[in-house]
Amino acid sequence: MAGSSEESSRNSFKECYPARLSCSGYQKLEQSLMVKKEKSRQGTSSENVETGVTSPPSPPFHHVKWKRTRIKKSGAPSSEQSGVIIEKIVSFF
Repeated sequence: MAGSSEESSRNSFKECYPARLSCSGYQKLEQSLMVKKEKSRQGTSSENVETGVTSPPSPPFHHVKWKRTRIKKSGAPSSEQSGVIIEKIVSFF
């Protein structure tokens, strides 16, 4: 009995889609994506040019954050299963 309990606890702990984040997690990732989005909008924005007031960018979609956290710095997916899901996300959007 003890062997099967240890095995089931090991299997339940395995992650199919391991994320690669710092200790700040999704919050820091979302902030960096918002800053990047704001910088890209500054050059193309035509809202209230004379006052300098623009609306804030919309928050990044969940699938963008999910995909970003499962890609290594080299550009490769963190696992084979993550790569399959990332391909589906890319083909859908």
